[in-house]
Amino acid sequence: GRDYTVGVVTGLPATPALANAARAVNRTWNVTASSAPTSAVNITLGYADADVNASGVGSANMEAGVATATNWMIATQAGGLAPTGTATGRLLGFQTISFGPMVLANIGGINFPTAVPNVDADVTSVVLMPNVVNDLALLRVKTQRTTKIEWTVVDGNGRVVMAFSRQVFAGQNDIQLHLARLAAGTYQLVGTTEKGRVQAVRFIRL
Repeated sequence: GRDYTVGVVTGLPATPALANAARAVNRTWNVTASSAPTSAVNITLGYADADVNASGVGSANMEAGVATATNWMIATQAGGLAPTGTATGRLLGFQTISFGPMVLANIGGINFPTAVPNVDADVTSVVLMPNVVNDLALLRVKTQRTTKIEWTVVDGNGRVVMAFSRQVFAGQNDIQLHLARLAAGTYQLVGTTEKGRVQAVRFIRL
């Protein structure tokens, strides 16, 4: 029941300033609504890896920021979201009831973080196959050492809807997941070891 106006320009707003513009996608999306929404609206922003500034990584977790007159509000959950797509066409979806200039950046690019969790560099790869699932999916984890990983599945509202732990060994580990009990929607699979967090994986449950 509302009209939305959307535009995108090359470059980032000067005000409010970003904490580290070098980690941001070099684009500003201007989104306005004809009247204030009373519930969250689904927004998907697209970019290419070539649009990301020098210190950013297009495939890494992104935060979405919405500008107010004086600061940035983060519209994505803690730890950001993993984009989908390829180097020439990434997509990042999130929900918001706030509108105005919007930007995307790797963690710490929009606001100065008050606490940054350690990253476990020994876990070199986390892939979920397929990332659009009905029930069964294969979680492939590559690590340089034996370790235990605590996993949580987080829904689009930031709620933990599933949790489990698995021991993994040096090399490639294939873990079969049963996801049929999850409601249809978009989720993030987030892992943590005793040394820190591992790469988050975004998937869709049909």
